Amino acid sequence: MTYPKNARGETYGSAIHSAKPGEEPDLIAAIGEDHKTRGFVRKTDLEARALPRSPEEVEARASTGQTGRVGDKEVRFYAQDGVTVVGSLIVKGWSAGPEANDP
Repeated sequence: MTYPKNARGETYGSAIHSAKPGEEPDLIAAIGEDHKTRGFVRKTDLEARALPRSPEEVEARASTGQTGRVGDKEVRFYAQDGVTVVGSLIVKGWSAGPEANDP
């Protein structure tokens, strides 16, 4: 899919129509927790928070130190320009790997 670009060269739009993971735009359309605020979240902010999709991905993350717990995090909402902050939302964390079961 071809997405429009802002003045900074970042692609933006909905990730719903992405054919495969990894083909999402740089700025992904989102709605705030108040169900009113509309903006875009950075793909990189979401990727860092994403739950592993398979045991192989857990192992791959383990080799780079990305296992364990990742707590909830506030992620900024941007206007289409990718600079202007218009709000935020909370992205839930995850647990994976051997440390995930530790109290």
